[in-house]
Amino acid sequence: MRARRRSPNRGGMAFGRNLAILGLIPFAFGAYASVMGMLTLRWPRAAASIIGCERHWSEGDRRNIGSADSPKGWSTARLSYSYSVAGVVHTGTGVDAYTLGLVNAAHEDRLCSAYQPHQQVAVAYDPDAPGISYLEPGASLSALMLLGVGSVMLLSGWRVRVLASRGLGRMNADGATETIERQRGE
Repeated sequence: MRARRRSPNRGGMAFGRNLAILGLIPFAFGAYASVMGMLTLRWPRAAASIIGCERHWSEGDRRNIGSADSPKGWSTARLSYSYSVAGVVHTGTGVDAYTLGLVNAAHEDRLCSAYQPHQQVAVAYDPDAPGISYLEPGASLSALMLLGVGSVMLLSGWRVRVLASRGLGRMNADGATETIERQRGE
């Protein structure tokens, strides 16, 4: 017996297309930031000394000021270091390359614990503009996460569209239960 071809599920195809198009946004940002971050691995290195880590406390919620769990609300930290290139001393604060502003306070707090004042480290600096430097060159975690989320959305959208074009995934069509009941009733 020959199986009849199902008609395409247009709603599913549209959903798959829209999911893939939405997936292009984080994929493009993640791909750009990952490639630019990987290019920093080719930059020359310079010896640097950690100056310190400064924590910035914002104005918190008035109800929890002074409580043991959150004395002033949320915080951010800024790690700074000094390095010398061609006899010129520079001060840098860049840790990860191309984070796209997606670094959280926990990551910054971990950096403050890992790098102590007066610790000697190597930083990668831009040969064209030595004032731009990064303590940990390479693709940042936030760029790789955006790339991963975008890839999953693109592949899921493509898969949904392929299945819908085969006629699979109809939500309001008769399923196996209705087919069995119809055959029993005949």
